[in-house]
Amino acid sequence: MNELKLSPTGVIRYETCPKQALFYLQGYRTEAKADALIFGSVVHDVLAGYHAGTVPPDQLGAAWDQKWSAAIAQPIAYGADRSPDGLRQTGAALFSAYHDVWQATGLRTVTDDQGPCVERRLFVRLPRAQVLFEGVIDLVATREGPPAIIDHKSPGAKPDPSFPEKSDQLLAYQALFDANAPLHGLGPAAQIGFAALVKRAVPKTSRGTGPEVLPPHLVERRSAAEVAEYWEKVADTASAMRAGSFRRRSLAEHNSPCKLCEYEAACWRNDFTGLTRGQDRTLDL
Repeated sequence: MNELKLSPTGVIRYETCPKQALFYLQGYRTEAKADALIFGSVVHDVLAGYHAGTVPPDQLGAAWDQKWSAAIAQPIAYGADRSPDGLRQTGAALFSAYHDVWQATGLRTVTDDQGPCVERRLFVRLPRAQVLFEGVIDLVATREGPPAIIDHKSPGAKPDPSFPEKSDQLLAYQALFDANAPLHGLGPAAQIGFAALVKRAVPKTSRGTGPEVLPPHLVERRSAAEVAEYWEKVADTASAMRAGSFRRRSLAEHNSPCKLCEYEAACWRNDFTGLTRGQDRTLDL
């Protein structure tokens, strides 16, 4: 049996819809990526440079503008109310505020013998499930105490403040970080949470809210029982995938994953227009 590679996102994708996960494993991707995906990727890139110390605070705006200009040279599918220039302005507003918001938190980037703990890729093997589980932690920070794991998000609206306590993604990052403690020597994570850069459009009048940088919302680490339950979920997901269980999951109308799925036409109408096909990873199953 081959060792299957899984990630926090891969597990969430399978839970959302197994058929969606199959299309992804088969290598299907959209020719034009969604603007939210591109925006988030550039935001992560700029923040990684800032927290690693390679982008000075007074260069955040310039770094954003340069990287955004390069990113929009590729095909992008923009939402009805978004445009390249509009998103450029949104990003500029966010990065004009970011340094002051971060400084006010009292947090600082943690450094180990590999350097700043930014965009750190971690692995753990689950021998019973024959899974290599991997994830990339955006940032590890501290206030002169045990480390906190922070994941950056760029949502269109303020996030649910209760979600960090429920998030499987944060739970997975905690489990990965703790499993690698003997290597990084920083001990277990004490807190986990999201830091949101809310990408509202720049308002046309003084009455609008506009883009907003929120300080990291951190919660206490999750319990050992929750970590164990999550590893069971990873093992069960791997087992179901190997068994070829990739049924469609439309759910109810009010929360159907089909609404936002890039494979909706291919899945329901066998229409692969707008999709390209790369490396097929189903042989790894």
